[in-house]
Amino acid sequence: MSLELRQSRIVEDLRDWFSGELSVHVVDRGLYANDGSLYEIQPAAVACPKSREDLVALMRYAAEEQW
Repeated sequence: MSLELRQSRIVEDLRDWFSGELSVHVVDRGLYANDGSLYEIQPAAVACPKSREDLVALMRYAAEEQW
């Protein structure tokens, strides 16, 4: 599956029940591409949950979709 298709699917899937911020913009994804080590990988999206419910929902979504 292409990155653009994955991003579209993530945004569509989360649209109705995620109240936090969700970005697929290349600059935002670049900020989270590494952890200070030499290892770097671009995430498909960046999610910033606003509540505990957002966090729980994101974890369930990630587990179900196996991103």
